[in-house]
Amino acid sequence: MLAGTKPLAFFCDEISVLPDEIIIPEAEFAPYVQQGRFVRAEAVFADEFLPSLGRVAQIQYV
Repeated sequence: MLAGTKPLAFFCDEISVLPDEIIIPEAEFAPYVQQGRFVRAEAVFADEFLPSLGRVAQIQYV
């Protein structure tokens, strides 16, 4: 993204495992967001069925 060759980074996981810098590297991206080089957005979806887990979960997308 810094080189301009990749337009987007997208991370998501179940809220119960967050915060986890390996899954969603907030600290790594924070300086670029503060500088205005990257735009950060976030959404949380409650009651989303995850086939991989076989159950409903809350998912955070960043």
